[in-house]
Amino acid sequence: MNSFHYYILFSLIIEMVIILFISYKKKSKLLPMYGMVISMAFAMNIGLTIGVLFGSLHQGNLFFSTIISMFSGILVGLLCGIGLGLLSTVEGSMTGMMGGMMGAMLGDMIQISQSSVLLIILLTFSICSLLMYLILPNKDNKDYKIDNWLWFVKPLLILVVLSSYLLFGFNLSKDAMWNRQKDNGMLRHKEAGMKE
Repeated sequence: MNSFHYYILFSLIIEMVIILFISYKKKSKLLPMYGMVISMAFAMNIGLTIGVLFGSLHQGNLFFSTIISMFSGILVGLLCGIGLGLLSTVEGSMTGMMGGMMGAMLGDMIQISQSSVLLIILLTFSICSLLMYLILPNKDNKDYKIDNWLWFVKPLLILVVLSSYLLFGFNLSKDAMWNRQKDNGMLRHKEAGMKE
C-alpha cells in the first residue's frame, strides 16, 4: 500500500464517522424510507470503493480480495444503517456486501494504473452521497422552500472544499503511479542486466 491507498482508507473512515454522527442526529427527522435509501446509497458507494481498492491491491487473488471486500461492505452497511433503524441496517449490510463483491471483481479486472482514477471517481460519489442528508426533506418540513438568496453559499463552499480534497488525492495517485513506474523501470533494468 502507498500513500494514495492510505488516503482512500482515511477518507472512507472519516466519511463513516460523519455518517454515524449525522445518522444519529437526523434519525427522528427522516422518514423510514429515506433512511433505507441513505443507508443503501452509502453502503453501495463505500463498498464499491473498498472493493476496488482491495481488488487492485490483491490482483490475481480474487477470492481473498472478494472475502475482505464482502465483510468490509457488510460492516460499512451495518454502520451506515445502525443509526437509522433496523430496516436501514439490513438494507445497508446487504447492499454493502454486494458493492464489496462487485468492487473486488472490478479491481481485479482493471489495470493497476487505471485503479487510481476509478478510486477517485468512486470516492467522489461516496462523499457526494453525504449531500442526501441535505436534499431529503424532514418529517416536519415536507414543503421546504428556499427563502433566502444566500442558499447557494453552503453548496459552493462544500464544492470548493471537496474539490480541493479530491485534487490532493489525485496528486497523490499521480505520485504513486510515477513511483510504481520508476520502480518497474528499475526492476526491468536490473533484470536486463542479469540476463546479459
